[in-house]
Amino acid sequence: MALMMNGVMKDAVRAAGLKSIRTGKDGFSEAYGESYWSWANKNPEEQKQFDYAMKENTVQSAAAFLSDWAPSAGNITFCDIAGGVGTMLSAVLEHYPEMSGIVFDQPSVVKRSQEYLQTRGVSERARAVAGSFFEAFPAELGSCDIFLLRNIIHDWGDESCVAILKNIKAVAKPGSKVIVVDVVRGIHGSVMEEAKAMLDVVMLAANEFGAKERTISEFSSLFDTAGYVNTLAHIPLRDIASVIEMKV
Repeated sequence: MALMMNGVMKDAVRAAGLKSIRTGKDGFSEAYGESYWSWANKNPEEQKQFDYAMKENTVQSAAAFLSDWAPSAGNITFCDIAGGVGTMLSAVLEHYPEMSGIVFDQPSVVKRSQEYLQTRGVSERARAVAGSFFEAFPAELGSCDIFLLRNIIHDWGDESCVAILKNIKAVAKPGSKVIVVDVVRGIHGSVMEEAKAMLDVVMLAANEFGAKERTISEFSSLFDTAGYVNTLAHIPLRDIASVIEMKV
């Protein structure tokens, strides 16, 4: 993660502070002329660095997630949406040996995901599926009992988030759950909330304009707009992030 912040992201953060608030464009686009995701897709080394950063971040937070959240049963299908190479999915499957899973990400990531799942020894229970969460999900994701969105919602503005949630709802079977793991504003003391405010600057720098850390009511509004009718559940973690759980 430090490598990312000391690389191209430092230019994006600087541009966010100097330009984005005036122009309504994210910091990365101001600095490099296109979105981070578009730029990274053209730069394989950046993709690898992003993979490493997400692995590091996941190792730190997986323990809190597995300690404070539990599935309804140990033999369900756990699907990590935009889950990268599968670091979080591997941790979950190692913790629940009867569980199976899918990591869903862009085609450019899937080959690396399959290789990584093999190195973690979970490839017999897990597979990588290619696609975009802005398009209709492959039918095989209809088998998912859990749709995990970890550090995804805060990367996008409200309209994009609603589109992602609608696409999940369209493929999800009744009774399945969407699990959002993200920072939730307004639930901790002042020191932690100041740290979350700084993360808002990173969101403005790295992602589309409108990306941000949200309050519980803002998460609830996203689900309502996407057509979910059940009550949102908030599960605090021993981490800066929380679980937001919604039953389909």
